[in-house]
This record gives sequence, C-alpha cells and structure tokens, in this order.
Amino acid sequence: DTSRIVVLPFKVIGGAKDSEDLGYGLVSTLTSKLQPLQNLVVIANESARKFKDSDQSANEIGQALQVGTIVTGDIQTGGNNVQVNIRVIDANTEALGWGDSFTRNLGEYLDLQNEIATKLAIRLKGGLGAAETQQLAKKATDNPEAHAEYQAGRREWNIRSKEGFENAIKHFEKAIELDPDYADPYVGFADTYGLMPIYNFADTSEAMPKAKSYAEEAIKLNPNLAEAYTSLAWVMHQYEYNWKEAEANYRRAIELNPNYATGHQWFAIFLSNIGRNNEAIKLIVKASELDPQSMIIKSTAVEIHLPAEQYAQALKYCGKTFEIDPYFSYALWFKHAKINEQNSKENIDHIKEAIRRYPNQPMHRKTLAEVYWNIGDREAAMEQVIELLDRYHDSFRKAHFADLYFVMEKPDHAYRWLEKAFKAKEGHVLFYGNLPTLKKYQSQPRFRELYKKINHPLYVD
Repeated sequence: DTSRIVVLPFKVIGGAKDSEDLGYGLVSTLTSKLQPLQNLVVIANESARKFKDSDQSANEIGQALQVGTIVTGDIQTGGNNVQVNIRVIDANTEALGWGDSFTRNLGEYLDLQNEIATKLAIRLKGGLGAAETQQLAKKATDNPEAHAEYQAGRREWNIRSKEGFENAIKHFEKAIELDPDYADPYVGFADTYGLMPIYNFADTSEAMPKAKSYAEEAIKLNPNLAEAYTSLAWVMHQYEYNWKEAEANYRRAIELNPNYATGHQWFAIFLSNIGRNNEAIKLIVKASELDPQSMIIKSTAVEIHLPAEQYAQALKYCGKTFEIDPYFSYALWFKHAKINEQNSKENIDHIKEAIRRYPNQPMHRKTLAEVYWNIGDREAAMEQVIELLDRYHDSFRKAHFADLYFVMEKPDHAYRWLEKAFKAKEGHVLFYGNLPTLKKYQSQPRFRELYKKINHPLYVD
C-alpha cells in the first residue's frame, strides 16, 4: 500500500557541529507535517529511527514496517550552507518515484524544512487543498535553536528513565526560554510530568497538575496541536477521573492527527480502564501499526489484552516486547505474574536477572514476590515484600502494594493500600478496576464503593 509511508533518518554528510540534529530535526518535521494529512498513513519517528544507517534493502524495510513508500535522502553541510537531497522510493519495486535537491543558508533551515514538506506532500497525495497548504506552511517556531532544544528533549523523553525525564525538562525549559510562544515544548513538559508518576519518578499530586497546566498552555498557543489534546486527556483520565472530557479530548486529538500513535495508545488505555475492551483492542492495534517498532506500545498491547482475557494475544505481544528489551518491567510482570499460572526456574531466573540489571526498578521485585507466592514459596515471597516496603514504601505506587496484598489474600492490608492509592489519585487504580485476577474482590462492596466514589463506569449502578 503506497499510502503507508515512512520517513527514514537522512544520512548526514559534512562537518557541521550540529549536523546530527539537522538530520533528526528534518525527519521529525517531515513526519509531523505529513501525519495530519488525510488519506496518508505515516509511521512514527521512533519506528523509523530503528533503521538509521541500516544496510537492509528498501523492500526489506518496507516489509518490516508494512509500508509501500519510503522517503529517504541525505543532508550535506559545508561552510554556512546546507543541501538536502530527498528520494521517494517504492518499497515493493525499489524504484525511484521522485527526487529533488534543495540548498539554503543554515539560518533558513526551518523554512527549507517547510518547503520540502509541502513539495513532498504534493508528490505523495497528488495535490493539496487550500487548508492543507496553509497547514504545511505554518512553522511551529521561527527559532532554529528552540527547535533543536525541543527535539533533544523528545529524544531524552523517549528513553523513559529518571535521568532521561530530567534531561528532557532541561531541554524544554531552554526551548521555551528561546521562544516562549513555541507550543511543542509545553507538550513535552506535559508528557514528561504526565508519565513520571507512572514510572515511580514523581509524586502524582505534584506532577499531574503541572502536566495539565502545560497542556492547556500548549492548546492556548496552538489550538490545532493534536499532541496537546492527548496530553490534556491523559491528565483528565489518569488523575482527575473526568471520563467525559478525557474521551472528548482523546477524540479531538485523533481527529486532528489520525496518525499520532501515542494518541491511539493512550486512548486505548482509557477505554480498557473503563471496560470498553473491544474498542481498546482496535485502538492499540492501530497504534501498533503506526509505530510498529515501539516497545512501549507493544507492552501496552499486553496491558490492553489482559482485561479482555485474550491471553494468547497478550503473550504474543510480550514476546514482541522482549525482542526489544528482555527485561522491560511491565511486560515481565504481565507475563510471569498475571498470565502464567505455572512458573519454571527459568522464569524466576529471568526475573532475578532483571533485578540484577535494573536494581532500582521496584516492579521487578513485585513480580518476583507474586511469582514466589503463586508457586507456594511464601518465605521467598515475603523477603521481596519486606524489601519493597523497606526501600520503596513512599515512592512505589500504592495501588501496586494493594494488588500485591490481594494476591497474598490479605484483604485488610490490600484495602488500606488501595484507599491510599485513591486518596493520592493514582492512575494505576483504573487498571486494577478491570483486571481479571482481581475478580474475586471486584464484586465486594468495599472494593465497589471505592470505585463508585470516582464514578467509574464499571461500578456506577
């Protein structure tokens, strides 16, 4: 299907100090410019970057990403000039469909990116309407340094580590300092603060209001920025439990950019959390098609298939996640603690190796505690529980402690932790409200009353 397109990383030739940033910025701009256009399916940057400097043929890359059209090229720098050579290749025949060269002063690089995006869009679509032409001509910022800082921040954000998030914040701060009217870094801030509590790197009550404030500021600066509506929806969903407005903002985001993989992914989590499992599965499959190399989306696909009790599909996505990172915490937990009823010594060794590699990730210890408990080794399970309480009593999600005590059939302890999780407005309580392994408790009045207080659709009479 030639309407499925990927913009691959451009090869950078020359000695410009920031030449790699030039390449990253061009690919990111072309992808983000093409994504909102109708009748095109544009693969996400993260999947495209997996093929940087690849020696695979166009046909092999096309098959890996399930695309029919590949956009590639090179950037040459010399003195104060930059030349961009672009090629559009048919992934099936490997024939050149279109090519062109553009030369500009480095100071005009942002204008050049817009010009290339417009010409590329015309070639891919066969023409543009007035609204699309206007949309492509609009620049997110006139400041190339601010643009570079934002792109650097997004690279750090995608690492999903504490250091990565902290570095991302520094880059976004610098971008806004350089251009206070540049909306994208505000979204970067919103997404950073929105995810830090999920990874146990920040307190929910401190981070989520910041995420909302930054998302709202981004929308004020650019009312057509899909990513900003997704960020706002995430806070309304995960922190405010505002189901109606969260859904409206997720839908608005996808309407503005039907190719935004994270928008589909987070909306899928929302629908799964409130029990609309079939709709959620369709959305996460779409997200996976838009970003086929994303480990995070593959792991989320496990999370989405679990409440639907589609365990074979969940295990399939676990396997795909482990192909990228064999020790990714949530995929390990889903597979060994929530799907496998019998765990072998090999599986336990797998979790122990994850702890050795990532000693500061508490989810691995939670997984090991559950596995030990499920196979009847109560002493070994309690050792892990004690370690979690000792090292992560204040930083680990309270909802995770609640689940652990439910697994151990200690409901009084579990409910105390679950009540704390609700008081802290933890987003994880939503996952547990629709998790099949807790069915025994989900029908109990005490459990149901907690979820009724947030008007959870699965628990409202």
